Formats: sequence, structure tokens, C-alpha cells
Amino acid sequence: MPLSFIMSLTLHSLSQSLPNIFTLSSQHKASMIEKVHQVKKFMTRLKLLLIMFCVSLAACAEEAADTLEDKVDPVQQLSEWCYADWQQKDWKMGESQVLAKDNEAFSEGIRKVCRARAELYAEGYEIYPFIADDAQREIYTMIFSATVAEIKSHIREHLPALQKI
Repeated sequence: MPLSFIMSLTLHSLSQSLPNIFTLSSQHKASMIEKVHQVKKFMTRLKLLLIMFCVSLAACAEEAADTLEDKVDPVQQLSEWCYADWQQKDWKMGESQVLAKDNEAFSEGIRKVCRARAELYAEGYEIYPFIADDAQREIYTMIFSATVAEIKSHIREHLPALQKI
């Protein structure tokens, strides 16, 4: 409801409750005029308060929108969970038995694999978004791929059972 409509409605109801100003004595007229001025001052203050309230609501709405924009992308979150889950598996590399998570290139490759799996899962493919314990052989072929898109393509090609839900 517009603010001007509310104010005009309030002034109209006040004018209906006031006696006819032309039938009053000059002392009563002055008193009534003073009351009308007081009501106008009050309405002006009320209008300012309402404007300040609306401005503060708009600021709150902008802040809420900014907060929503700061939220983490679900695919990104799923990818990070996948990577954290993989780090707990303590895979070892080759005969040296060095932890794979300590190798920067290998870890970055796992991050890409996790991202690819999370994206495929979000696209509706029937794929477990985390890396299974027994998936080392499958994963090793993708670790050093250049991009997430290449890994996604590889997963689609080499998992014939992969289908959209």
C-alpha cells in the first residue's frame, strides 16, 4: 500500500472526526488549526520513520543477497569432501611406499578427478561422487590429465554402465 494513500486516509479520517471549522469560534478555530499542524508534523515524522525503515529493509535485503552469493557452490563442496575423503585413504605410490597425498602433482590430479566426479554427479549421472577404496587402477589412468573436462570424458568413455538417472 503506498505511503501517500495511508497518509491521505489518515488525514481523511481525522477530518471526519473534527467538527466543521467554519462553525467554531475564533478561539476554537485556532485550537483546531494548531491540532491540524500537530497532526501534520506527526505525519511528517511518521513518513520519515517509514522511509528510514524501508531503507533499512532494503539494506538488509542487499546484505542477505550478498550472503547468499557467498555460499559455497554445491559441486565445489562435494568436490572438497571427495578430496578430504581420499586423503584419509592413505594410498601409497609405487615401491617407495610414499603417501600419494604428499605428492603435489598426484594430489592435484585427485582434486581434478574429484571435481569431475562431482560435476558428473550434479549433471545427473549415476556415479558415486567419492573415490572408492579399490579404484586405484582406474584413478591412476586419469591423475595426470590436463583438465577436468578430459577426466569427465575419460570417465564417460571407460564406464559404459554410466548413465543419467
